[in-house]
Amino acid sequence: MSSALRYFLYVRKSTEGEDHQIKSLEDQDSVLKALARRDGLRLIERFAEARSAKKPNNRPEFERMLSMLQQGKADAILCWHINRLSRNPIESGQLQWLLQQGVIKEIRTPDRVYRPEDNALLMAVETGMANQYVRDLSNDLRRAASEKADRGWYPHRSKHGYLVNPETKDIEANPKTFPLLRQAWENLASGAFTVPQVGQQLTEWGLRVKANRTKRIQPMSRSTLYRLFSEPFYMGYFRFKGELLPGKHPAMVSKAEFEAVQRIIKRKAKTKPQRKAFAFTGFIRCGTCGCLDLPPL
Repeated sequence: MSSALRYFLYVRKSTEGEDHQIKSLEDQDSVLKALARRDGLRLIERFAEARSAKKPNNRPEFERMLSMLQQGKADAILCWHINRLSRNPIESGQLQWLLQQGVIKEIRTPDRVYRPEDNALLMAVETGMANQYVRDLSNDLRRAASEKADRGWYPHRSKHGYLVNPETKDIEANPKTFPLLRQAWENLASGAFTVPQVGQQLTEWGLRVKANRTKRIQPMSRSTLYRLFSEPFYMGYFRFKGELLPGKHPAMVSKAEFEAVQRIIKRKAKTKPQRKAFAFTGFIRCGTCGCLDLPPL
């Protein structure tokens, strides 16, 4: 039967912590294509994405694959493990329903084959285990973050100017970027420079950061600079669960310097030019040339 089926190959690797033991997309590809050659499986199209499956409607390629299956463009799925297809009960139920209705005639992994006539309990148990794994992992991560915060360590990714010691896992000053940002704070606190001017200085000094979305290496954006200069992390504190907690990481500025910068930023924000509203703007024209008569600035 398998030789007559048309397979979609689906590979997925989450960018979150749930998949730290799962093979890379390339490794999954290699194993599955070797399996297809060995068993004479007809591969129609490959779908790949680096996204989490713990929440529904988060994977465009997965949704496109299901849509094409429902259109009859293929009738089977080849994947590394059933948990590559779903780790949440909504999409697991969708897969099971399509399998039971015969829309999907087979889901094949290196270890197991799922077919419409099989007992639905087995697949339900395995997808349920995948979902429970994510829930347990999420609880474990929250618990670990709370414990780390209680010990005085920021429990998330380090801020600009810092790095995580690979051995102790503590947050330390980055020897390359910490001094540059420290000088930027001093320049801004002096009142002689604006945030954009300090940003230009950092660019000239060679500071580059990785953009969150594109991952491109680029100069620090103005919005990032304003967030940085408003972040209490740099005076030795950090926010966690709505509280401001003292941290054990090295402070970049003193509390007095931090507060001075906040006053400067707020003062700059209040000095924006104001426009006056005039009741007849746009209605009065010059009697000689016919142009609009503009109010004085």
